[in-house]
Amino acid sequence: MQNDSLQQILMTASRERSERSVLRIIVDGLAEQPNVALARIWLTGPGDICATCRMRPECPDQTRCLHLEASSGRSLAEPGADWTRLDGEFRRFPVGVRKVGQIAATGVPLFVANTAEQSEWIARPEWAAREHIRSFAGQPLVFATAVNNSYTFGGGQHPDVVGNPVLSSGKSIYQWFNTAAFTQPAGLYGTASRNSITGPGTVSNSMSLSKTIQFGDTRSFELRATADNVFNTVQYSGVYTTLYSGLESQRSSNFGQVSSVANMRSFNFNARFRF
Repeated sequence: MQNDSLQQILMTASRERSERSVLRIIVDGLAEQPNVALARIWLTGPGDICATCRMRPECPDQTRCLHLEASSGRSLAEPGADWTRLDGEFRRFPVGVRKVGQIAATGVPLFVANTAEQSEWIARPEWAAREHIRSFAGQPLVFATAVNNSYTFGGGQHPDVVGNPVLSSGKSIYQWFNTAAFTQPAGLYGTASRNSITGPGTVSNSMSLSKTIQFGDTRSFELRATADNVFNTVQYSGVYTTLYSGLESQRSSNFGQVSSVANMRSFNFNARFRF
């Protein structure tokens, strides 16, 4: 997708205040791009139609799921088919299941280069083949604070601090700091300062072993083995700090959770002959 097309979509969406209108503008703009068949946006919501949901047998948690909020596209197999409907078989999708649910669970973009070879990601592979759909790309939607009280254009605002961000006990990867200590800014600017949250620390131990064998005065053979993070200690390397994830100031479901880990133990072996 060309950058100028994406910028045009964002500029058009920025003029709207309604969540539904913004999402519709995004999917319509994406669906108009060359070689794009279907564009959809799901948002997290409570489980509400579990008894009749097509995905119920695959759903691990009926308390929340993905709600289809916007859809647009063009069918090759059925010209004139309405792909803007929000009441189809996939109007709800389990978090963590298949490609769409995986993106929602991890917050990580997903790209399937060949749907024919990776059909396990596709709920209806026969439909994808009939529509000549060759690949899939999905991005998590993560918004900063929806209300721009300061009318600036430098990204998301800082929230207000209403308590102590430091947890006295019970810190875990699911709640690294006191998420209740932050709220939507009431004034022009939030009161949270830079570096108001202490992120995960780093403990890393490396080891190196080498052996040199001498052959005469000018030749030698060296073997070296190195290990990074030799004790395989889990290194948390990031925390989600986006307070709101929706255009209507919905609190982000992963706010305060550990978002990533650094590299686990790795080995490197080298051999060198000097002459």
